[in-house]
Amino acid sequence: MKYRHLTLLCGFSALVVSQVAFAFPDVSQIADARPPGRTSAHAESALFANFGPEEDEAEDQAEDEAEEEAEEEAEAQAEAEAEAQAEEEAEKQAEEEAEDQAEEEAEAQAEAEAEAQAEAEAEAQAEEEAEKQAEEEAEDQAEAEAEAQAEEEAEKQAEEEAEAQAEEEAEQQAEEEAEKQAEEEAEEEAEEEAEEQAEEEAEEEAEEEAEEQAEEEAEARAEEAEESAEDALEAAEDFSRFDDDDDHEGHREDEFDDDDIVERLNAVEGRDRDARLDTQIDDDREARVQRLSGADHRAVEAIVAEREMFEIEEELGATFVADEVLLLAEREAAEAIDLSSFEDRNVEYLAGLDMVLVRAGRSGAPELQRDIDDLTAALEGGAVDRNHLYVSENSVGPDMAATSSPASMARALGFDAHAVPGLVIGLIDTAVDTSHPLFPTESIIARDFVSYDAPRPQEHGTAVASIMVGQGQQDPFGLLPGATLYSASVFLETGTGHKVATAESLVRALDWMLQKEVAVVNMSLSGPRNQLLEIAVRRSIERGMTIVAAVGNAGPGAAPLYPAAIEPVVAVTAVDGEGRVFLRANRGQHVDLSAPGVAVFTGDAAGKYKANTGTSIASPFVAAMLARLASEEYQGEVTTAFEAIKAQATDLGKPGFDEVYGYGLARTHSE
Repeated sequence: MKYRHLTLLCGFSALVVSQVAFAFPDVSQIADARPPGRTSAHAESALFANFGPEEDEAEDQAEDEAEEEAEEEAEAQAEAEAEAQAEEEAEKQAEEEAEDQAEEEAEAQAEAEAEAQAEAEAEAQAEEEAEKQAEEEAEDQAEAEAEAQAEEEAEKQAEEEAEAQAEEEAEQQAEEEAEKQAEEEAEEEAEEEAEEQAEEEAEEEAEEEAEEQAEEEAEARAEEAEESAEDALEAAEDFSRFDDDDDHEGHREDEFDDDDIVERLNAVEGRDRDARLDTQIDDDREARVQRLSGADHRAVEAIVAEREMFEIEEELGATFVADEVLLLAEREAAEAIDLSSFEDRNVEYLAGLDMVLVRAGRSGAPELQRDIDDLTAALEGGAVDRNHLYVSENSVGPDMAATSSPASMARALGFDAHAVPGLVIGLIDTAVDTSHPLFPTESIIARDFVSYDAPRPQEHGTAVASIMVGQGQQDPFGLLPGATLYSASVFLETGTGHKVATAESLVRALDWMLQKEVAVVNMSLSGPRNQLLEIAVRRSIERGMTIVAAVGNAGPGAAPLYPAAIEPVVAVTAVDGEGRVFLRANRGQHVDLSAPGVAVFTGDAAGKYKANTGTSIASPFVAAMLARLASEEYQGEVTTAFEAIKAQATDLGKPGFDEVYGYGLARTHSE
């Protein structure tokens, strides 16, 4: 820019000089200055004719002024032209600069567009490469999953073939043993027949003597039976006069013991009792039988075989024993109740609950309902209700066979099954087939609480027990191998094939669990609400017991079932291997946790195995987790263990707690 300004200044100076020269021309050179027709000499003479010396000065002055004016005009004109030229050059320069700037902007824009296009092409190429890479990874993953699935199917097929082979070998071995046993029995039978034939002659000779001796022995047995009956009746009367007096208590304990009383009662009834069951009868059980309001009664053990099968009634969807009423109350409140109007009555003191349980019967439903209302109005504390019926949450046939043991399924929940010395857990269910290979000798302590002479089913209780304490030959089968299981049998099979438990048997079973100080008890059963059962459950929990129950298989729209719907109870629903809820599981605000319950491999009665599905199969998973976790990590505090399992549960369904999955899939350790 500096050089350009200098050039403009030089040009302007030259223009001024040229204008000045133009303003003062040589007169002799101006040919056109004279008028036409006149010569130049005439012009000169005309121009200078009248000028003298003074005129010369004036002329000089005029010339000077003219020169000055001409110079000024020339300068002005030069300045104007210079300005015009400068403006033109400035405009030209501005145009050139504008053109340069436009070119630069165009170049910049072109560069920006080129860069943008390059970036877009780069992004498109990157996306194509990413898509290609994603497709390759997806293909790799699909191939890996296919390989894994193929391996799983191969393993499953191998396991099934191994199981089938094992079953065939077991059947073959059983057949061989049966044949061997049959041969031995045949040999023994042949020997016996030979001995009998050899003895026949001697017997014929001694027949008369044997007949006389048999008559004498029969007379002696009749006398002994009559004396035993009198002794048993005296024992029952002494037990009915139980009160808080220390002298009477001491006299009763000195004069009678439980084993003696049971033996006498069995003799009266003429039936043999299970030797294993006799050893488990509590020391003070028969001593707790009461007499209320002057009504005579006998011990429960003497009534069991006499009690006929009940009829079932239904009201508002709840089933119960016809013509029976139950009462549960504190001792003083129960003693104030008049039961003399009832045709059949049984009174029992429950030491664990420290309450009195009364079962009374009367034919005629309308009268019985009035009795229930009257007893409820007269009772101070406690409850009166029907003897409701409950069912086990029977298994439902799964769509596919189960191949994994409960212990292997629990590993996915952070639970490693292993033996814990001294660990105890309870089960209130059907009876358990203790001869099953999954249950070692002395691992199950069983007791029966059914007060009817009816068949005791075993399938359901055996399946649940196998999940809790089943022991495999090499690897653990259940979650608590080696633990001791207290098994309360509360179910019977009716004449129509129904498997049911009464509210009375459930209350008595809870009382036994309290006496044995069992901290965690599983109840895979459900039914209607019962006031006595609710009182027994709440009092058991208040005294340190944790009860885990199945929510039921009545369906998503069904009303809550009990005891799972009682607030302190841990209610469990069932899910499959993908975390989807079992379609027939109940729903509700009372649902606490989810656990495996679809196609679970369990033990079955008669030493067999099968796949089981239902909320009753999920419940023992949580019960076992609570028992083990409390024992090993929380100094026996089951409530603390329950809060830990809730906090570590895998959330399923809607975020947070929901009525389908509760707090989620139970885990003993976080993922």
